[in-house]
Amino acid sequence: MLRRCALSTRTRLRCAPSDLGAATGNVGYVATTISTTGGGGSIIQNVWRIDMQRHIQMVRDLVRGCGLHLRSPQWPEMEKKHLAEEPKCQWCLGTEKLQVHHRMPFHLDPSKELDDNNLITLCEVGGDENCHFIRGHARNWKSYVSTVREDCDAHQKLLKGSTSSASP
Repeated sequence: MLRRCALSTRTRLRCAPSDLGAATGNVGYVATTISTTGGGGSIIQNVWRIDMQRHIQMVRDLVRGCGLHLRSPQWPEMEKKHLAEEPKCQWCLGTEKLQVHHRMPFHLDPSKELDDNNLITLCEVGGDENCHFIRGHARNWKSYVSTVREDCDAHQKLLKGSTSSASP
């Protein structure tokens, strides 16, 4: 349910807590502020509470008929820490569109969501270079490759071996 109130040149939208969110303890709000500038453009700012992201994911999962796979509140911090420690795709060494991939999906084993040994950085550049999709999920989003770390290490050794043998 959305409530709307006009404040001079601003419009505020507030999402009321749903019965579903209150029942599960995942009550959160999203506030969107739209400011009109003199040139007729608009500036949109989204202010999210961490619980709202979990609430949205829960609703999406329920609509899709999936079980509840809510992210831990510590996940954003863990993701940031992992990307700082491993800032390149482990397959192609790319640095764009990086994703922190769970070797064992956390919906299968929730205890591994924040396990650093279960994480690997892969890119999602697109096309034939989408390492996350190709190497982490074997070209099927419903599957996973538990040996992705070992595969990436072997691939990097091959690349290093071929470049060192090619140079005189």
